Amino acid sequence: MDRNKDGAPPEKRDEDMMIVASKKRETSIREKYESLTVPIGRALAKIGFTPTSMTILSIVIAVVSLYFFYRRELPIAFLAILVSGICDILDGSIARATGKASNFGTLIDNTADRIVEGILMLGFILGGYVEGWIATMTLLAMFLPSYIRARGEAELGIYARGVGIFERKEKLGVLFGGIVIECAYPGFILDFKVCDVPIKLTILSIACLIVTIGSIISAFQRIVFFSRGKTTS
Repeated sequence: MDRNKDGAPPEKRDEDMMIVASKKRETSIREKYESLTVPIGRALAKIGFTPTSMTILSIVIAVVSLYFFYRRELPIAFLAILVSGICDILDGSIARATGKASNFGTLIDNTADRIVEGILMLGFILGGYVEGWIATMTLLAMFLPSYIRARGEAELGIYARGVGIFERKEKLGVLFGGIVIECAYPGFILDFKVCDVPIKLTILSIACLIVTIGSIISAFQRIVFFSRGKTTS
């Protein structure tokens, strides 16, 4: 097997290059996004909003969405979740605009993200869009990559941003796409049998299963990443 100067095989070197390229793209996108949202954050700060108040608002709006999920008013519930997501974005914008960005703020923001994800799954259950066992499995799978990254970075000191095929934006993209399709085709059910066991899947159940599989793959990728002692920095 051919090896480069540091003794790593070509496939590992290619993987390193892909991670670095991914990080550069993500950094570029993040810089453009920050340049657009900081003025909005500055305006919100002038009328009294703080990063913490915006984070709390995102959670409150997500909780309100549960009422509409329960009443099966999916478009309104989706709108509430979207507004909650916008508030989640703007808390960081306010922090950067006011010079209050900090590691502790990131911790609070990430915690709020997990709470909103849990609320979203609960909404699916309350509305009867997804069976409880599927939603629970999906939520656990969604939490797993985040936990592995947090523990890996804390214990090993290895920066793992961008590792894994399914990060939060991909998960929410699939779930939001599922909501849109469910709104367009309400009541659609995929009915089949596995070993004579009847299985009925709604559109949102299928979306949840996709997120579950993607999250498990991402968790495995991060475990492998940390086991190799690599760093993207």
